[in-house]
Amino acid sequence: MQTELSLLGGTALQWFVNLKLKNQLPSSWNEFKEQLRSQFQPVDFQEHLQQKLLQLKQKHLLQDYIQAFRNIVGQIHNMDELTQVIFFVNGLSSNTGLYVRSKHPQTVEEAIREATTYDNVMAIGKSNNVTYNPFLETFSTVELNSIKTHQQRYSTPFNSATTKADCFKFGLCFLL
Repeated sequence: MQTELSLLGGTALQWFVNLKLKNQLPSSWNEFKEQLRSQFQPVDFQEHLQQKLLQLKQKHLLQDYIQAFRNIVGQIHNMDELTQVIFFVNGLSSNTGLYVRSKHPQTVEEAIREATTYDNVMAIGKSNNVTYNPFLETFSTVELNSIKTHQQRYSTPFNSATTKADCFKFGLCFLL
């Protein structure tokens, strides 16, 4: 606990010195943390964190969202796993959230793994000019250089093993 005490400064250090002078030093690390929290954290700190979690939304990169989510959840006391999963999934972008919900994750780590898998598959598909809809289980090639706006994209479902094999051979489709 000496290392942690050396990091105290300002008001927190003065608080600790006062405890020492009154011979009221905490007897354990957990007791020290609890006293420190009760002295310096606002009374509604946990509610504030839960409100932040409720408002947290994936705006851009999935990894940024995961990091922000873990940062907030790591400070919340006594939040059960299912509640964490619900908060996590509700904050995901719409398609990612729908996909993760369809997998019925039981833990936050399962939800993160499903979201990451979906995000990676979509990124690979985008780089290969392929769209993938996990809900329809269909694949289609995206024509990026179409001259005419009415030009049809290739979205025929696979009818033969040869067509499907060719698709995989050239990296044009993905299966989860």
